[in-house]
Amino acid sequence: MLDGTARLEAFYYAFNPFGNQNFVFDWNSMLRAGMDTKDFISPKSFKFNKQDFEIGNAYGAVFGMNILAGELSDEILRDFLELKNLFCVNIHVEPLDQISALKFVKRKLTAVESMKIDEQKKASLAGYDPDILPPAIKMYIDDIEKLLADLNSKNERLFHISISIRSYAKSKKDLKLQSEMLKRICQKNNCTIFPYDYRQEQTLVSTLLLCYNEIPVSREMYTSGIAIFVLFTTKELFQDGQATYYGVNSLSGNMIRANRSRLKNPNGLILGTPESGKSFSVKREILDCFLTTPDDIII
Repeated sequence: MLDGTARLEAFYYAFNPFGNQNFVFDWNSMLRAGMDTKDFISPKSFKFNKQDFEIGNAYGAVFGMNILAGELSDEILRDFLELKNLFCVNIHVEPLDQISALKFVKRKLTAVESMKIDEQKKASLAGYDPDILPPAIKMYIDDIEKLLADLNSKNERLFHISISIRSYAKSKKDLKLQSEMLKRICQKNNCTIFPYDYRQEQTLVSTLLLCYNEIPVSREMYTSGIAIFVLFTTKELFQDGQATYYGVNSLSGNMIRANRSRLKNPNGLILGTPESGKSFSVKREILDCFLTTPDDIII
């Protein structure tokens, strides 16, 4: 949850992507000076072009994202966030009423069954076996039937989801290079991205924290598919105070510090290949305990 000041700070960094000044704001000072919140967050200028926009001395663009696969890999957000460029992934999720969702899926199933019948008629007229169907139709029918069963019997909901990517660069050339990198990540994850021609202003506003969505492209996904956009792909362990260093988290690169006596299970087991440093690790932990805790050490 963000309060008003935190939300204004998010606007400030969205509108001043390469600014070298920190956000400073105070409600009382604003009222005494007769100013408005826009005075604290606005950039020097805006200029919206066909496929990008100029914001102060920087360039930016908003891209749409089409999800082609039935399910996405849970690594897609990590692939995006590992890039060193400045951009924002924005996700709008709108739940459908369960009865409306069931009607929607049944209509889709009816449409695909109609396509199946048309293909069978064409095959019969051409003298082929009508049971031989294009693979895409079989896949669509299987996916829709599975989704219908999940909506009826499991704790699944259907959602409209719109994904957009707002990127910034210091020059048009850098912005183009960044868009190519984003395209490669999307292709790797069975998605495509595209610029919103002549709609950069509306889509830029839709990527801000305003609960406003004018993104024209959306698709339907169910609960399990939406869950892959949860950002937390690893669990961190970092305890303050009297704690021992245990290395670095291999996924996030963050330091691991813990006090065994404060953990749910204080026992430990050290495993590794020969000559990988198991003995040295134990000796270092013994030394840490000796120097920083009043514990008894029994070897």
